[in-house]
Amino acid sequence: MFFLLPFAYGSAVGILILGISLLLKNLNKPSVSKIPSYLGVIAGIGTVFYSLKEVRGFEGEFVGLLGLTIIIWSICIFLFLFFSNKKKSLIN
Repeated sequence: MFFLLPFAYGSAVGILILGISLLLKNLNKPSVSKIPSYLGVIAGIGTVFYSLKEVRGFEGEFVGLLGLTIIIWSICIFLFLFFSNKKKSLIN
């Protein structure tokens, strides 16, 4: 159960990033819509480094898994936005 919590918290952050990105994309700002995923990757990398340097033990593993989950979500969101923009530009 302890190892499922970082994935749940990371998924909550990932869904928040996805919502913000889709909102910006619907406002006809496709280049700006990728910024939340960039920030998510940067925050995830910072969280992983923080867990390796400052936090020790099981809490460090918790924080590290949280950071990895945020990185994975952010990369998937970036790829989704990248390929959806390409398809949209090919249709028009």
